[in-house]
Amino acid sequence: MANCGSKSCLSDKKLNPQSCDCAYPFEGTMYFRAPLFRELSNADIFHSLEMSLWEKLGLTPGSVSLQNPFFNVDDYLQVHLELFPSAQKSFNRSGIQRIGFFLSNQTYKPPPEFGPYLFIASPYTFLASWAPSGKDSGGAPQLKGARWFSYDELKKCTNNFSESNEIGSGGYGKVYRGMVPSGQVVAIKKAQQGSTQGGLEFKTEIELLSRVHHKNLVGLVGFCFEQGEQMLVYEFMPNGTLRESLSGKSGIHLDWKRRLRIALGSARGLAYLHELANPPIIHRDVKSTNILLDENLTAKVADFGLSKLVSDSAKGHVSTQVKGTLGYLDPEYYMTQQLTEKSDVYSFGVVMLELVSARQPIEKGKYIVREVRVAMDKNDEDQYGLREIMDPSIKGLANLTGFGRFVELAMRCVEESASDRPTMSEVVKALETILQNDGMSTSSTSASSTATDFGSTKGVPRHPYEDSLPKKCVNNSDAFDYSGGYTLQSKVEPK
Repeated sequence: MANCGSKSCLSDKKLNPQSCDCAYPFEGTMYFRAPLFRELSNADIFHSLEMSLWEKLGLTPGSVSLQNPFFNVDDYLQVHLELFPSAQKSFNRSGIQRIGFFLSNQTYKPPPEFGPYLFIASPYTFLASWAPSGKDSGGAPQLKGARWFSYDELKKCTNNFSESNEIGSGGYGKVYRGMVPSGQVVAIKKAQQGSTQGGLEFKTEIELLSRVHHKNLVGLVGFCFEQGEQMLVYEFMPNGTLRESLSGKSGIHLDWKRRLRIALGSARGLAYLHELANPPIIHRDVKSTNILLDENLTAKVADFGLSKLVSDSAKGHVSTQVKGTLGYLDPEYYMTQQLTEKSDVYSFGVVMLELVSARQPIEKGKYIVREVRVAMDKNDEDQYGLREIMDPSIKGLANLTGFGRFVELAMRCVEESASDRPTMSEVVKALETILQNDGMSTSSTSASSTATDFGSTKGVPRHPYEDSLPKKCVNNSDAFDYSGGYTLQSKVEPK
């Protein structure tokens, strides 16, 4: 490694420790959940990580810099990472995509003493650029983290958007299965003419999705914004939505252990959005149709169309018009119009109760949260008093690992007051404990499902679940939600 002396760089460039040239590094933070060491002054351990990174990522020796290792409040080892390009001033788009994929999807394996990890990338220089006026000029955003596809490319890989390639449809448009030139199977979401999705919101959505990377979030592969066409290209999720599996529509049987792992994976994805994304992201529409399952039944959270970024000035909440899906909607958010991360926690608690019951949140005028709260019997060690509510496909199983603790955790998530609910990080740790106590691995191998704009409440706000509820759920968008993609809607930055 070169001795760069007192040399310094201007603007956003930093000194490449290998060449002492000024360059734009790709930066991010690695969070190691269970390292086998506590001593942070051992330089050899961290040098082994640097060597492993530059070797496995195909970078020049010495072009990796690790900085400021410490154990954070969650007792994770947190390390800032800088990766420098070889012989250039900056990485190109494909380089960023390749490195981001290897780290964000845990394809890269660190030395064994570091154990499992999460990675969150910092926005790379010139991440995206488009007209500052926000007007829809029909031009394509230029992104480093997602590929731009031409209309003709996507037309070709879907056989001219043929019916045989169609895998879903809804108010937004249609979704097609296709194969891009790299051989990757993708889901292509094509907006119909006259869609309410505006150009600015479409571009903002792409920027958000190209910035967050986690194995439990559905990944954005690319987009098309050409000649008035708006299309998003996602990784394809062959096993559909969690709701489809719970309803029997997909033909996939989820035993109890699989349900626990799906809950844990989904919780990890949401915890990443709340606590590791910068700025934090509130999903705002967590539900079983927005949790997709890959070929290994790994859960991936989808649909960031209603998501909110929480700025530093937001003081823990965002005042916003109420949007979401009845049945999953946080009643405190509904009545106060104050959106916090705990609103996602409430919705996730409802999903947990779906995993227990396989019911939609509202069926035959009955609300699942209320039904479970009334029926719970802690003296019933096996089924917690929920025999009549439980999904019949798991009701007869002999060993429901941590069933009572799972139900208790779900009910903590759906407490009326947000302050009484756990954080998503606490939910993750509780689910990990349930799995670990039984010796299981913690790694992943309704009312209408359409989000609604509830508008501004006038007068004294009413509780959303105290009035009479619909007798029948009209689940008219399941097929579309199995898109491997997102129901895009307007997303406004908090003021």
